[in-house]
Amino acid sequence: MPSKLLSLTLYSLAALTLVNLVHAADPSITFISPDQVKNIGDTAELVCIVKDAQYIVEWGKGDKPGNISERIAVESQIASADKAKRFKVTVKDTTVGESPVSTYTLQIKDVRACDAGVYECQILFLENLTTKQTRLTVQGAPPSDKC
Repeated sequence: MPSKLLSLTLYSLAALTLVNLVHAADPSITFISPDQVKNIGDTAELVCIVKDAQYIVEWGKGDKPGNISERIAVESQIASADKAKRFKVTVKDTTVGESPVSTYTLQIKDVRACDAGVYECQILFLENLTTKQTRLTVQGAPPSDKC
């Protein structure tokens, strides 16, 4: 008898979990900062607001939309020690109505010419990828490959 009860309980939990997964709202990016122009040495803040952010959110960088070649941060963790000196991600969680909303702010201190490019906020969920991009243009020095 206990094994039937255990089996029924496990089946019920599995069914309930499946129903929750099917009916859970897919996360969406509701806001991304507009394109920005900064001078060498400025601080840039790029904001990505995500609704129903139950999955991993990343910041990436590339030279043009659709060509994101560098991972900057996963959640609030900067991907490289070199970038961690000038880059920081803060996450602020709030609720709008009954929906959880998270604001991911990528801060770049002491902006350099090599920081110019397309920055992409990415939500990785199940087998889907939701993205929005913004561009950072840096004035005041010729482009440089060294950062």
